[in-house]
Amino acid sequence: MQRLSTPILTAHIFLLTCAGSASLLADTVALKSATRLAPGTTTIRLADIATLQGPHAQAMGDVKISDAPASPVEIRLETVREALVTAQANFAKLDLSGRACMVRPGATVVSAAQNAKIEEPIVTARTAIPEPTRTIIDPYAVCDDPTPIGVCAQLFIAKLGSRNLPLQLECTAEDFAKFAPRAGNSVDVLPRNVLEDEVVEIELVFRKGGQVLARDHARIAPKLLTPVGVTLVPIARGTKIAQDEIKPETRWLGPKASASALTWNSASGRVARVNIAAGVSMSAAQVKDEVVIHKNDKVTVRREVGLIAIELDAVAIEEGAVGDLIKLRATGKSQRGARLAKAAEFAAEITGPGTATLRAASSSPKQTALMTQGANR
Repeated sequence: MQRLSTPILTAHIFLLTCAGSASLLADTVALKSATRLAPGTTTIRLADIATLQGPHAQAMGDVKISDAPASPVEIRLETVREALVTAQANFAKLDLSGRACMVRPGATVVSAAQNAKIEEPIVTARTAIPEPTRTIIDPYAVCDDPTPIGVCAQLFIAKLGSRNLPLQLECTAEDFAKFAPRAGNSVDVLPRNVLEDEVVEIELVFRKGGQVLARDHARIAPKLLTPVGVTLVPIARGTKIAQDEIKPETRWLGPKASASALTWNSASGRVARVNIAAGVSMSAAQVKDEVVIHKNDKVTVRREVGLIAIELDAVAIEEGAVGDLIKLRATGKSQRGARLAKAAEFAAEITGPGTATLRAASSSPKQTALMTQGANR
């Protein structure tokens, strides 16, 4: 191992010391891991999402990073750096650290009457929370609170937050009051049915010193702000849905209704499975894809084997829409004119009116050999 001479070693130590001193002299801008904005906040400032130490850092506190979000958003360090560049910050005097800050909006619990101007129409369920007494809770605004409603919010966020849709919780004012903390008590928050149900029964068990003091029950209705297609006119069963017969909207729907909701784009061009009234949000159960191949229709089936494309005439055994996998029967003749040994049944995916393809995942070696037989004769 080569040893450094004393002058060189001293120089290295001096340079490292200078570098360390420069870092120590710089003011610090350390991103918080998460923060919640104050109610009514319209912009995210540097001081909202970072801890600022030193006069130069604090002077940058009012620098706008972005507009305040309607739902939780992650502000990354790169975004902060770009905002500081725009503000002509002196980076020689600032030491930035942290990866990102999760910013939650400042909305808090509001009554239905207060929220009437901004709330979207709500699909009424048989077990829905009564409208006059409904209280709306922003789970992201209370999930950090060490309270029963904060714990409840965490449960719903963990279950439904991955859908990336705005989430709110609804309950009556009476049920909301049951979540109030009790001095000196711990509380267990226990869902009694699936968190994706229209209404979830929550049992609250209050304890002190390990002893159960009281039990209570409350009902919470989770809602997701969902893009949907809404019918403008009544649509009869079996009718193809035109684009001008529906309009795009967003509605607060229960988790199951949200999962099956159809957007304006996904509903257009499909066929009504049942009679649909005007003003109804479209769901997958109400429509079906247009049938492009009917039973006994002639179908041209295509199969690609390496660089060779084989086509075969077949007859549909069942009907289907584009993308459906249906059963077909070979007619005993390939499009090259060769006759097959015998007619056989196989499955293929519909690609359009009168056409289908034999996918590798859905075809067996026997089916491929059947088609190849006609091409080779």
